[in-house]
Amino acid sequence: AHTDEEKKAFVDACVAQTGADR
Repeated sequence: AHTDEEKKAFVDACVAQTGADR
C-alpha cells in the first residue's frame, strides 16, 4: 500500500517530467 505522501511524490515526479516535455 502506498501512503498519500508517497503517491504525491510519484505524481509530482510525473508532473515534472510531463511539464518539462511540454
